[in-house]
Amino acid sequence: MGACGVRKSTIVELRDPRHAGAYIHCPRLSLQHILAVRRKCYIRISGGPFAAVPPTVQEEYDQHYIDMGRFSALSSYQGFLPLLRILLTREPSINVFLSQLWVTITTESAQWNEDTKCLSRIMAATLTDFAVMMRRSDFNRTSERTFWVESVVPMFKYFAAETNYITFSWCGADVVSHSDSQLIPGVWLNETTQLLADGLGQAGRFEVLIMESSSGYEQEIPQRTVDGTIKVTRCMIDSLRMERNKYNFASFETAKRLATFGIQCVCNKITLLQANMFDENTWQIVEVRSAEIPTKWEDRTAMMSVAEFLAKLQVSWLQNL
Repeated sequence: MGACGVRKSTIVELRDPRHAGAYIHCPRLSLQHILAVRRKCYIRISGGPFAAVPPTVQEEYDQHYIDMGRFSALSSYQGFLPLLRILLTREPSINVFLSQLWVTITTESAQWNEDTKCLSRIMAATLTDFAVMMRRSDFNRTSERTFWVESVVPMFKYFAAETNYITFSWCGADVVSHSDSQLIPGVWLNETTQLLADGLGQAGRFEVLIMESSSGYEQEIPQRTVDGTIKVTRCMIDSLRMERNKYNFASFETAKRLATFGIQCVCNKITLLQANMFDENTWQIVEVRSAEIPTKWEDRTAMMSVAEFLAKLQVSWLQNL
């Protein structure tokens, strides 16, 4: 109340319809950070301001968003998308689902090409793991590592086993390319900082996939998400730069095809980032896919987005070879 008993008015800020709301459970960076690195790297992620990137980077981000909604990566694998949709929209019990899953995929995949067969086996193993875990009555929702280990790690373990593209190190893996990138020529023994990844995928000595778990299942702490995003993006660029230096005489078009990937998990959502060269002097990092991992059997159709996530990773990997 004011001095005369009149209630003071409150000014409410109303945002116009074009204003983007805050995305939740996704990689985050402040405008200050994005502007600070812009001379060396353009970054377009859902949890960051987009005004700071060139139109071509924004267009690439927008196209990935459209493709994700259309299951475009899955659609590139002959016959697998409609079969997966049928499997996930039936209403059987977990036991019936498990008994039908491998028989159906093995039978239907007989005429598929090898890449499609590979993806179908990855998803069959992932869905088997998912279905078995749905028998539990509950899980630890506050532990930072429980959801990560039980629901995220398995699908990438199967991805590595079936594709044979990479080998994984888990839970505190030293990102060597980050340390090596700090070495000063002629000094060599200067002290370097160390960064540890929750998951590190390597093709030979190329650290091509950096993974970070930034929260437990139940609650996101935004500052930890930001810290995780900074770590993932920095390691992606360090690794890409070290690998790029091995091919100094390659053309720009050849070098541009080289990529590193980052995966950040916040609560039950995983997000895939990809780093490439934008031009001869600048890098770019663009968010290409995301998926929410369901924790209830009745929400199993959400595994379609998980399949699209893995399909996109496989497609991108094949282009990177």
